[in-house]
Amino acid sequence: MEYRNLALRFEETGSDRLRLVLSGCGEASEILDGKSLDPFLIESVADPVHFDSSDPTRDIRRRRPVLPVSPADTGRQLFDTLFSGQIRELFCTNLAAIDQPGHGIRLILALDITRPEQRRLQYLPWELLWYSAWRSFLALDRRISLVRTLAVPRAVEPMPAGETLECLVATAGPNEVEKLDLAGEVDRIAKALKGQERIHPHFLDSADVASIREWLLQQPAPILHFAGHGYAEEQRGLVLEGEQKKPRYVEASRWAEQLADLHLRLVVLNACSTAAPSHSSGEPFHGVAQALIRAGLPAVVAMREPILDAAGLVFAQTFYGRLARLDTVDAALSEARLALRDRLPDSHSWTLPTLFLGGDHGKLFIESAAPAAQQLAPRSRTDIRLELEEAGDDNEVVGFDGAPATAADLGVQLKIGQVKNRNKIVGMSTRSGS
Repeated sequence: MEYRNLALRFEETGSDRLRLVLSGCGEASEILDGKSLDPFLIESVADPVHFDSSDPTRDIRRRRPVLPVSPADTGRQLFDTLFSGQIRELFCTNLAAIDQPGHGIRLILALDITRPEQRRLQYLPWELLWYSAWRSFLALDRRISLVRTLAVPRAVEPMPAGETLECLVATAGPNEVEKLDLAGEVDRIAKALKGQERIHPHFLDSADVASIREWLLQQPAPILHFAGHGYAEEQRGLVLEGEQKKPRYVEASRWAEQLADLHLRLVVLNACSTAAPSHSSGEPFHGVAQALIRAGLPAVVAMREPILDAAGLVFAQTFYGRLARLDTVDAALSEARLALRDRLPDSHSWTLPTLFLGGDHGKLFIESAAPAAQQLAPRSRTDIRLELEEAGDDNEVVGFDGAPATAADLGVQLKIGQVKNRNKIVGMSTRSGS
């Protein structure tokens, strides 16, 4: 998919008023009462639930996601609040871009979370946006990509992609925390990627920070997938394995500094609350995904709230299956949400996967164009020079200068002269082009 970017930004104007600016293909703005967003900004902190071994979550406190009673009503109200007046007109005008096959709109929630006034806007349930004209959630349409970007000082540029993308799948299942079906996730990812040449998976179990870093130093890979527990207490982080399989709680900032210099392009965190912002007012990037974006990672897929283990399995299988079939990260995520909606219709787990981009272009890799170029470009020529002179009744070749080539690779011009009523080659040159 090729996406046209539309970014929604917020500017403080004082007196609890915000100026919303939608820009991309055109620009529009509206003034909004900041308090009108308060009903959507209630932080979701789920209460512990009774343990059910058949339905575990990827949260160390066994919490389930807290979702609105009516996600469609919440999403419709949020859309109508953010997209009004000129902003709504510009959005509807740009919808014409999706009429062309293979094209879509990347709708970006662009926040500068170094500003306290914007930090709370991270809690907007962006993935729930409901468009009344379609009577559907935008996040369930692969032509509409819902993305979050954070203002960071590091420039993020796409890197060349080889024919195969290496992917490290790291799992951590320490003792003393709820057991997850990590073996099932590994098996589903392996099956999703079997028989294709796009993504080559490698698997690392009982992962800790040191083993992940050492593996990526020895065999660089642009994609890292982590499956395990996350935690969202005063700090945000991941639960990895320490000595004797004891839990090791790794804060978001420590996790990010270990990955910052490893040339990763995409990190997928199939763990609870890894997209949740930090509680700390002084440390805006202490969420796991936020810390990775600040560290210079181009793209992070993470979960907004606790996610059911069963949902994590469906997500992983569908997401990587679509990436292997050349979907962009945006489109693959849309397909994963649709799969969650179909397989677990009562859980609303499809609302939890969240895409963060370090830049607004969304292009992680520059695909190699060599195969297509070879088909379309003129075939190369081999320069040769023949020297002939009279030898009795016949001419013979007395010199050859140039590399061997097949006749199909040669384009030649011959100059003919008259020698004693016989033709003689007196000059030859190659021509370029097809």
